[in-house]
Amino acid sequence: KIEKISDEIEDDWEGCLSIPGMSGLVRRFKQIKYSAMDLKGNNIYGEVEGLHARVIQHEFDHLNGILYTSRLTHKDAFGYADEIEHYWKKNEEK
Repeated sequence: KIEKISDEIEDDWEGCLSIPGMSGLVRRFKQIKYSAMDLKGNNIYGEVEGLHARVIQHEFDHLNGILYTSRLTHKDAFGYADEIEHYWKKNEEK
């Protein structure tokens, strides 16, 4: 289970081994809390932020059959990772 801690969100680039060589701009909550069970049935809990929160949300989506391409900020914010790096990210820095 995942719950947002605040309404603060962040757009950042994600990739995935399910779609190698591609990247997309995805909006995620910056801070979340989670609860789950490990392989032995022990309950685990945590509160995380930043990249750790993004990764957990990304992997949680996989458990629900969702790929990051369903969460793009815009349909044009998706493409080959090397082209995104060269053309898009360099323009963000300016």
